[in-house]
Amino acid sequence: MKILLVDDDQDGLEDLDNLLRNNGFNTTTFADPRQALRAFLAGGYDVVLTDLKMPRLNGVELLKAVRVQDPEAYVIVITAFDDPENRKSALDGGAYDFFGKPLNTKRLLNVLAEISERLRLRPRPELHKPGPSILHRLGPPD
Repeated sequence: MKILLVDDDQDGLEDLDNLLRNNGFNTTTFADPRQALRAFLAGGYDVVLTDLKMPRLNGVELLKAVRVQDPEAYVIVITAFDDPENRKSALDGGAYDFFGKPLNTKRLLNVLAEISERLRLRPRPELHKPGPSILHRLGPPD
């Protein structure tokens, strides 16, 4: 299972990356959510794990862009701003799950194991090709 990790906090990103790699997951990290979306659009990711509050493109915007391209995508939102409004926004936007910080790592690993099993049991449909409007809105690569 390939996981795309997105967080503008480099230390938090590295900690999460280490946790998942040490538990057997294949991860790719991005501090810039626009670069992460470009990587997702290129294909090959099963799960997107994203922070909520980021510059340029927040986690809910990233979630929605991912879901436009792959309505079956598994997106998990993580935030230090765990309040009912943020939780509702993420889950209404199609997030598979929502985690506050500090992160409950045991629960996260259980959720990822559940997703892994779901992916194993069903074939994945082909992703939609990214439309020019989505790529245009991202702006030029940095």
